[in-house]
Amino acid sequence: GTTTITNNTDNYVLTATGTATINGESNLTFDGSILYVNGSLGVGVSPTARVHVKGSGATSSTTSLLVQNSGGNTALAVKDDLNIGILTTSPSAALDIAQAGVGGNYNALFLRAGNSATTSGSNQILFGYSAQTNYAHAIKTRHQSANAIDNAMDFHVWKYGDAAATAAGQYVM
Repeated sequence: GTTTITNNTDNYVLTATGTATINGESNLTFDGSILYVNGSLGVGVSPTARVHVKGSGATSSTTSLLVQNSGGNTALAVKDDLNIGILTTSPSAALDIAQAGVGGNYNALFLRAGNSATTSGSNQILFGYSAQTNYAHAIKTRHQSANAIDNAMDFHVWKYGDAAATAAGQYVM
């Protein structure tokens, strides 16, 4: 294969095809460009962010970004169909968390927000409508440290008559 590294005022472009050995890693295959521009890294694209990765497809069968631990287990997968998987390489929703385990102490999602026992302004979970923030419903939590009272989950819904942008105006439970 061929390899070209171009330095244009500290902007480096590595364009390579074929296989190579780098730092003892053999059989590295290059088919495209890796760009280093003004301190930013672009893989498959000229970067417009600190790290910018552009996928090679637009379906669930192609992956733009894959993060694994040293054992090869998937921590994060970003598919080209825009689904994101945590602990799975096959996300079936915009965000798919696939924590394995039956019994024991397995938490698939842990949200660290909420309110003190006497306030209820912050939303723990907010449910919007059709990719917008209008007509939102919410689950809010209240916490009173180690006290046996004033710990609660409050459910709020948007109510008819409120402005569309009003989030969770009606306390229902």
